[in-house]
Amino acid sequence: AIKAAEMGEQLGDHGIQAASLAKASRALVNLGQTEKALETAKKAIAVADLSGQPYNINQANSSMAFVLQSQEKWASAIPFFEKAFESIDDADFYTEAIGQLYHDLATCYEHTGNFSKALNLYKQYLVITDSIWTRENIQKATELTMNYEFDKKEQTTKAAQAAKDEISRTRQIAMVVGLILSIIIILGALFGYYQKQKANALLREQKKEIENTLTKLKNAQSQLIQSEKMASLG
Repeated sequence: AIKAAEMGEQLGDHGIQAASLAKASRALVNLGQTEKALETAKKAIAVADLSGQPYNINQANSSMAFVLQSQEKWASAIPFFEKAFESIDDADFYTEAIGQLYHDLATCYEHTGNFSKALNLYKQYLVITDSIWTRENIQKATELTMNYEFDKKEQTTKAAQAAKDEISRTRQIAMVVGLILSIIIILGALFGYYQKQKANALLREQKKEIENTLTKLKNAQSQLIQSEKMASLG
C-alpha cells in the first residue's frame, strides 16, 4: 500500500495516493504500529482533501477513526466518523464498508454514553446489512437462473450439434459405402468385359483354326481329284 501511495504521488494522482495511505494505516493498526498508523492516516486525510474526491475523503477519515477506535479513543474517533459520512451524504449506494462505519460509530457513541444515538446508528447498520444481503441474494438468484438458462441453452445447442454431427456421419458412411459398392460394380463390369474379350478371342482363334483346317481339306481334296484325273488319263 505504501508503494502504491508513492507511485500515486509520483504520478500526481492524489486519489490513488490517499486511498493507498488509508489502506496502509489500517494495515499498520493490524500490525500493532498504532503511532505510525496515526501519522499515515493524517497524511491520507491531507492528500484526500487535495484530491477533492468524496469517496477518498471518506476512506481517509474512516481510516483515522479506525486508528483512534483501536486505541479506545472513542470520543476522538467520532468526529472523523462523522466527517466520513458527511463526504458521502449525496451518495445513493450502500456497501459493506459503509455499513461497517455505522456499526463502528454506534460503538463509539455507546462507549461515550450516548445510547440513543448508538441505537439509531446500529439500526441503520442493520438496515444496510439486510439491504446488502438482499441485494446479494437477488444477485446470486439471478446468476443461478442465468447460469441455468445458459446451461440449458448450451445443452440444447450441444444436442442439436450432436444430431447434425450424427447426420453428417451417417451421410459420410453412406457415401463411403456407396463408393465401395460403385467400385465393386465397376470392377465386376471390368472383369466381365475382360472375360468376354477373352472368350471372343478364344472363339476367333478356334474359328481361324477351323477355317485353316477346311482350307487344308479343300486343298487335299483338290489334289486327290487331280491325282485321280491323272490316273484316269494314264
